[in-house]
Amino acid sequence: MTQAATTSTDTERYRPVDLRTVADTPQWALLEDELKSAIQVVGEVLPFRTNRYVMDHLINWSNVPHDPIFQLVFPQREMLSAEDFAA
Repeated sequence: MTQAATTSTDTERYRPVDLRTVADTPQWALLEDELKSAIQVVGEVLPFRTNRYVMDHLINWSNVPHDPIFQLVFPQREMLSAEDFAA
């Protein structure tokens, strides 16, 4: 049996990203303030958790908010009714 080559991402420590830590990521600065606010509001109601691999390799940040992985992972304004969002 041969051993698979190890890449740098294989040896990186797992680092979860949630509502408390997302603002510490470099990608957070790329988002518009309105989108950040919506993520924070919806994230208080619905669970949100991802990891650095998803953020660093799977999301096309130049296509946010239309990137499909971003839409699947991050809380979206449309996930709450207008009444619940305003509350």
